[in-house]
Amino acid sequence: MTAEALPVMVFFLLLSLGYSAPPFRFKARPFLDSVSNGLYILPFILTYIYSTGSFPPVLTVAGGWAWTMAMHTFSAIPDIKADRTAGIETTATFLGREKTYGYCILLWAVSGLLVSFWNLYAGVLILVYPLLGTGFYLSDLSDSRAYWYYPYVNAFIGMLLTMAGLYTMI
Repeated sequence: MTAEALPVMVFFLLLSLGYSAPPFRFKARPFLDSVSNGLYILPFILTYIYSTGSFPPVLTVAGGWAWTMAMHTFSAIPDIKADRTAGIETTATFLGREKTYGYCILLWAVSGLLVSFWNLYAGVLILVYPLLGTGFYLSDLSDSRAYWYYPYVNAFIGMLLTMAGLYTMI
């Protein structure tokens, strides 16, 4: 393990534990649930470190973090009613449906902007998310149904982003 990778691994472990484990249980704390899902960008950071020997560009990490926050919070929209009934506080239950869509759309737009400083192609690809989020919000499609389109979108956009990242490293 490299010196650059060790703090990332420790941070990954702490965020993973803090997300679900008492006493922290970030997943039941508005905004901490969203922020702590930045742990999903940490494997990218580790891969980048091991592939290049350096830490990835900070704006790219911030953009990826914003994307994970948006995706996590978006996935909680269909659960708002059930979470409120169960007494679980999340960013989505705190903001409500309309503001949660706005929060996600804003985070995805910020993500695309920040990532574009690293790779314009990747940043533009990420802008698909705020466009889709806006479209889903304005449509008659149920929130649950809209959410189930995202695995397909994520797989396709993720493939294209991976290709862009690999191209950048060549």
